[in-house]
Amino acid sequence: MKKIVAVLWHNSANRLNMLQSQTDEFVCLKVYSAAALSDGRQDLDKLYRDMDDADAFLFQVTSSDSAWIEIEEYAEKFETPMIYVGGESAGKIKTKDQMKHSAICNQFYVYSGAENMVNMMKYICSQVLHEEMDYQEPIFIPWEGIFHPDSKEIFQSTKDYFAWKEPSGKGTIALLVSRTAWLSGDIEVERALIKHIEKNGYTALPIFSYAMADIDLGAKGTAYAIETFCFDGYGQPIVDGVIRMTGFFLQDTDEYANTSESSVMSRLNCPIVKPICSYSMTLEEWEKNEDGSVADIAWNIALPELEGVIEPIFIGAEEQTGQVELRKPLEKRCEKLVHRLSKWIALRKKENKDKRVVFILNNNPCTAAEASVGGGANLDTLESVVRILHAMKEHGYQVEHIPENGRGKAVSPELFDAVSEAAAGEVNPRTSWRASRAFRMQLVRELSRRALKQAIIHAGGAVTC
Repeated sequence: MKKIVAVLWHNSANRLNMLQSQTDEFVCLKVYSAAALSDGRQDLDKLYRDMDDADAFLFQVTSSDSAWIEIEEYAEKFETPMIYVGGESAGKIKTKDQMKHSAICNQFYVYSGAENMVNMMKYICSQVLHEEMDYQEPIFIPWEGIFHPDSKEIFQSTKDYFAWKEPSGKGTIALLVSRTAWLSGDIEVERALIKHIEKNGYTALPIFSYAMADIDLGAKGTAYAIETFCFDGYGQPIVDGVIRMTGFFLQDTDEYANTSESSVMSRLNCPIVKPICSYSMTLEEWEKNEDGSVADIAWNIALPELEGVIEPIFIGAEEQTGQVELRKPLEKRCEKLVHRLSKWIALRKKENKDKRVVFILNNNPCTAAEASVGGGANLDTLESVVRILHAMKEHGYQVEHIPENGRGKAVSPELFDAVSEAAAGEVNPRTSWRASRAFRMQLVRELSRRALKQAIIHAGGAVTC
């Protein structure tokens, strides 16, 4: 039995490790992650011992992983056939045979999926190492499509999907899934979400896609998948909410394109949630964390917030079993996410006149109440609230008694009277041998007037009343 040593991008190494039960039948396959070798999770010396008696090397060079400098230097000692896959590896190819085999293996690799990955190993055994072994040519698998855990079919239109699964009268929730996760079967978290979506009476619309558009591959990216599967023939959205399990942005990062009415998110016009499925901590580590925070704040919270998606709720994490890493869901958290999304959907469908809205203004407890309400660094928060209230009224919200502006009342005897009475309402003095209650109330009213006058003068105003 021939021996192949593979050093790949971390997720690719994980996918290949998941197929060991199939490859063990015909090849001795040793798989390493370049990232794990770089950060010490895997042993470079163990890799070198495997390379010493290997019949072929399968490399995916990644510039982000520092171990490659040393690995390539060590590999140069041998005359062992080297096959390269991945975009960054093209510059490493030196011979025509290497180019031929690398090109074919790369086709297996980019199409991905269990059959293609296993047949890639069979191809190397047959065509590179000259073993008598049959293999299939690379099988094209769509870059985007609709799937469902209860069906083996890949649906290429919502018409076909809804012919298989009757739509719910309550509505449809789209679930955006990584093509890589779907192909490798790493969709236990998505299965949990689909279960809770359907349990809540909605139709689940699970869509897989390649994260970004790649013209050379033919992948059109997540935005194209949304355009294709989340809108009808008239350009109207057919989904009531979206759960995004994919990375990167949904649409063009250009600021104008993102905010224009023609952008994908604007036309969807529905709540889009981006839960957290952590790759940096286990479920146990998260549960032991007292504040429930996650380590990868930038990727899971900051970047999604810039795009305008909501609900960064922790619902799962990557767990390692043997050499394989798979994402595991927290069922209760998945249930909570779907419940919250259903509430957002219900709110969106409610008429504006029936909605109740609360404005929460900052109030610094270290200063006087009147001076601190609505404080915001370099922001006119009170004026902003007034303008929002006017806009809400125009859009059908039941709003009454809106101030003309956020600058407050004009300096007048009525203002002094109002402040004086407000201050008196905050106290409840008693009569004693020192002073009567009426006298104390008069002091409160008078001192509040004087304090207001001084505050106006210190702020650059004038008091003529």
